[in-house]
Amino acid sequence: MGQGRAEGNGVTSEVLLRKCVHSLGSLVLVIAAVYGLSAAQTVIAVMTALYLASEYLRLSGRSLPMFTWLTSRASSKAEQEGIVDAPIWFALGALITLTFFPFEHAVVGVLTLTIGDPTASIVGLLTKDRHMIPFNTSKSMEGTIAGFCVSTLACLLFVEPVTAITGCAGGMLAEALPLKLNDNFTVPIAAVLMISVLKTVLI
Repeated sequence: MGQGRAEGNGVTSEVLLRKCVHSLGSLVLVIAAVYGLSAAQTVIAVMTALYLASEYLRLSGRSLPMFTWLTSRASSKAEQEGIVDAPIWFALGALITLTFFPFEHAVVGVLTLTIGDPTASIVGLLTKDRHMIPFNTSKSMEGTIAGFCVSTLACLLFVEPVTAITGCAGGMLAEALPLKLNDNFTVPIAAVLMISVLKTVLI
């Protein structure tokens, strides 16, 4: 979700919960590193299936413990009128990134999504005199820069500087652009594609 998600309302409990859950997505990297890529892919697939089931139940007036509660607390009333699709885009972006790109590149894509994107949103909401991006007035320059810096620092723990900087720049650019696709999908994909372009040029 964008930096303007709760503009005018500040960092609400809804936003904080959403961003905390968002950040927990980075645990798929731990699962992949410890138990293997297939285990991480399975976890994403199973969690997505459970989430879809919970959404079906919620819209039918029933609930799936924990999943339905999280959806009701971490999304707006307007979103809840239909399927809350942000988690689905999140899962799809992470799954494609982990499946079709080298793991060290996928690390950058997933961390930009789970660390950089939430940071951009929180900083954008907390900054009082923020400067909005000219081509996307729902996003702030302060948020985007903060998201890039924090995600790059996180990625530097796992990959070389050029890879970290390039991937995070690509991911945060996608987060800042007014694209029609959900940024939970475009951020990790843009990050790994940017790294792939860099590697191709260097080769």
